[in-house]
Amino acid sequence: MENIGEVTVAVQKPLIRTEPDKIMYSIETDPESKTSNVLEMLRKVPLLTVDGEDNIQMKGSSNFKILINGKSSAMVSQNPRDVLRSLPANTVRDIEVITDPSSKYEAEGTAGIINIITNKKQLEGFMGRLMGEASYEIDTFNLISLSYMGHLGQFSSTGENMTSDFDIAQALTRQFENSIQTSNDYGSLSGNIDYQRTFKKPDKTFTVSYRLDNSPRNTDSENGINGILDYPSYRQKTTNDAVGREHTFQLDYYDPFTKVHQFETGIKYILRQNISNSDILRLDYNTNESVRDLTRINDLDYNQYIIGVYLGYVVKLKKISLKTGLRTESTKNDGLFKSASDTTFTNRMFNLIPYVTLSKNMDKGQNLKLSYTQRLSRPGIWYLNPFYNDIDPLNVNYGNPNLDAEISHTFNFTYGKFTPKYNFNLNLSSAFTNNSITPLTQLQPNGVSITTYENIGKKSEL
Repeated sequence: MENIGEVTVAVQKPLIRTEPDKIMYSIETDPESKTSNVLEMLRKVPLLTVDGEDNIQMKGSSNFKILINGKSSAMVSQNPRDVLRSLPANTVRDIEVITDPSSKYEAEGTAGIINIITNKKQLEGFMGRLMGEASYEIDTFNLISLSYMGHLGQFSSTGENMTSDFDIAQALTRQFENSIQTSNDYGSLSGNIDYQRTFKKPDKTFTVSYRLDNSPRNTDSENGINGILDYPSYRQKTTNDAVGREHTFQLDYYDPFTKVHQFETGIKYILRQNISNSDILRLDYNTNESVRDLTRINDLDYNQYIIGVYLGYVVKLKKISLKTGLRTESTKNDGLFKSASDTTFTNRMFNLIPYVTLSKNMDKGQNLKLSYTQRLSRPGIWYLNPFYNDIDPLNVNYGNPNLDAEISHTFNFTYGKFTPKYNFNLNLSSAFTNNSITPLTQLQPNGVSITTYENIGKKSEL
């Protein structure tokens, strides 16, 4: 009778995995992660490139977002290279390249997402880090986490320039000097608190989160005009105190009913507040005192309210997967433009955004994917503001508070082959928009051009 020794079977997590709407690169499986940072590891992730100056691109484009554990970060958005360079790769579990953002994500803007999923170890009690993160595990199924980050900055500049105007005969008609001194203070403070509830069923989760982003920006400038020929001399001071503030509340629920059927739903509310208060003081040479110029005040109070609700459903068969969903987004814009003649406006938008992706995994690491979705581009404040700008009396312009969001219809067909030695990806995409925001200019009988904006443009990309 022979004695058989112990047999150990080791199963290694694959380096690259594919889902209907994304590609996942397992950082923790790559041995180089022990000595590298996240920015260096991005060079190995399919569909991502990092050039010699550490600029990141997805499929050759810079139109993407970077999320940390599925959440936006103001600091990463503003300075991704330095933040990712300072993040050790061994703190990251996976990097997801989401080429077709599903209904779970906001419908505005980006056509792609890089989601960095960090290692989350089971904790007992309380844990805090100097990097501005803390978490508390209430019990096996309940976790509260907190994170924050911020920065402050300041810069100043001085300059002088000379302006000279000549007529058709090259004779000097006007000339003046302008000396400028400018000081800027800026910063950003972001923080979020999250509650996560897990269940005995694997991967089933319920999360509640709140996030605050606060970005002040103050500008002080002083300039002096020295009129040399046919131009008045004056001195003026300009101050502008501005702040952008964003509150985000979010609920998400994910339930894998079975290995084949999965369901997700959630709701998200965003309040964006933008305040800008300015003052312009002109020096009165007779009294040697600065006097407010009330005709040039252009203060702004602008609030944007967005509420989004999404439903998603996934069917995963042996080699074929279908992911589909629907997102509704309701938007309200309220603005008060304070000037010599105050103007107020309200704009409302409602959008239904469908999403569908069909993918097939083939042998030898090959994958086929076909998808359709919509993306939104909401009109900015200057497109909406009905303020009648007639500073140039021959070229008048004003905004249109009845504008709708631009809707882009996007189709993608992708073939990918991923192996440990090389990656190959072929992507064919097409997009069209039937209601792009377009300037509309009408020439009046008195020679005045009046410009506003309408959703009348059509454009397509292939």
